[in-house]
Amino acid sequence: MIGQDLVHRIFSYAVRGKSANSLDRMRCIDEWQGHRHRRFVSIHVAGTNGKGSVSLKIATALKAAGRNVGLYTSPHISTYRERIQVNGSMISEEFVEHYLPKLFAFIDKEGVQPSFFELLTALAFEYFASQHIDIAVLEVGLGGMYDSTNVIDPKLCVITSISPDHMDILGPTLETIARAKAGIIKKGVPVVLGPRACLAPILEAAKGNLIVAPAASAFYDDENNAIARTALEKLGIPEPAIQVGLACRPPCRFEIVDPRPIILDAAHNLDGFAHLRAALDAKYPNVRFHMALALGKGKDPALFMAAMSGAVSRIGCVSNGHSRLMGADELLGRLQTKGFSNAYLAQSLDEVLQTSDPLVVCGSFFILNDVRRALGIQVPTDPCVFTPGR
Repeated sequence: MIGQDLVHRIFSYAVRGKSANSLDRMRCIDEWQGHRHRRFVSIHVAGTNGKGSVSLKIATALKAAGRNVGLYTSPHISTYRERIQVNGSMISEEFVEHYLPKLFAFIDKEGVQPSFFELLTALAFEYFASQHIDIAVLEVGLGGMYDSTNVIDPKLCVITSISPDHMDILGPTLETIARAKAGIIKKGVPVVLGPRACLAPILEAAKGNLIVAPAASAFYDDENNAIARTALEKLGIPEPAIQVGLACRPPCRFEIVDPRPIILDAAHNLDGFAHLRAALDAKYPNVRFHMALALGKGKDPALFMAAMSGAVSRIGCVSNGHSRLMGADELLGRLQTKGFSNAYLAQSLDEVLQTSDPLVVCGSFFILNDVRRALGIQVPTDPCVFTPGR
């Protein structure tokens, strides 16, 4: 088992290492590593929503087709090791304990202060190279142009969708967001676009070297499947392997954990809530759900709950003290101010989970580990309170 001191140092970079508007820090580490990502083929996946699901589907299909496959995704739910997988298995604690002290020694010597995501990107590259993988599916953490994964030279780029999110970092319009995500596009590299990613900055960057996935049904996973299928067909993957990939879905993406039902969903922006509403309407027509809602600071709960109007009977406002979550009392106040009289302050997660009503838990990745544990789902968990996002 990894020592707690090492784990705490890993997570310390989530506090002190900030996102950058250049790739200088990552390139410095990459140079020291010897450009490990050049030892395998890469698929690069960006987008506002859907990129984690599409990445998993592509990686699973590639494995089913006989490839040795690395998968790098974010954020995680229970342990940072979820982010780095080879053929569906998380990076080993032994490798982390062996390699990270070497990386820490380098960054201490050079005075580099990486972000948490840059640190894990470097760890992923090293691990994938050590495992002699054939191909890696690399999900962008945030944006694209200055994301630490953007030091690679991919075989294929995928952009799943563009919608408002992280506008304080990526800019105030869909065009500025699209421009940031278009930064992963490389000259001569084919690009697969989701039907809601066809914005001018992306079309211009792709310069005609693109394939647009067909529109799908209102259920968001059908759209993810259409995008993943388009990418896999471009890669020449046989149909039986494609079917295996399309059948999978990451945890906490419309995850039904109890037939009552209890549904866990990582919706955390307006587009995510619109997709959640469409999924509830498609799978559970005429059912009104009790909701456990947690939201990140700076989010607009009234805007999100307006998208859920008619599908939700009560809204239990919850939090767990995470530094990036809005307090439950503030969440309640902001909803009540906007006229949501069905909102109430939940004293605990257990209080909401014990209701006999159909239940949906949503709003943030940062609450979902606590919910899964409360429901008896046993998974490896970091011995650390702070759980960073990207």
